[in-house]
Amino acid sequence: MKHVVKLRIVNMIGCTLFIIYGFMLPTVRVGLPIIIANAAIFCVNFYYAFLKKN
Repeated sequence: MKHVVKLRIVNMIGCTLFIIYGFMLPTVRVGLPIIIANAAIFCVNFYYAFLKKN
């Protein structure tokens, strides 16, 4: 792929939307795995897109 950073940005947007979705679920117990998983994926994408220097 030529533009991996663009793919990571799109994935971060998707993760953000899923985190919001997790908070909108009726109980935190149901949404907590969604929130944790997508927050972790967001952090990994953020690291590789902006913080890691080649």
